[in-house]
Amino acid sequence: VLRSYAHTVSESSKTADQILCCFFLVTYLVNAMRNQFAVTYTLQPTALITLFTVVPTFMRPPDDRAAWFSFSYLRIANAVNAYEKLEKTGALRDVSEMKRGYAVT
Repeated sequence: VLRSYAHTVSESSKTADQILCCFFLVTYLVNAMRNQFAVTYTLQPTALITLFTVVPTFMRPPDDRAAWFSFSYLRIANAVNAYEKLEKTGALRDVSEMKRGYAVT
């Protein structure tokens, strides 16, 4: 959200984004291994979102501070997908609806 108003990317923000993207890459690789690196996995929406949001983060030139617009907001789809998977496991059955609402927001 900060990038939408600032129209520039600070060095600390860029570094934080790259660190978070490393975690997304690890998740992507774990899921790819789970699917035995099948081509059909790379065509799933969550995998495509990860590719289109993580790869540009590392491909930008180091001095590019004007890249304030990105498709990073699409990562929320992966977060919602992860929450739905967690809910299906039954691990949240003892958690109240109010606390679930806090977790989602």
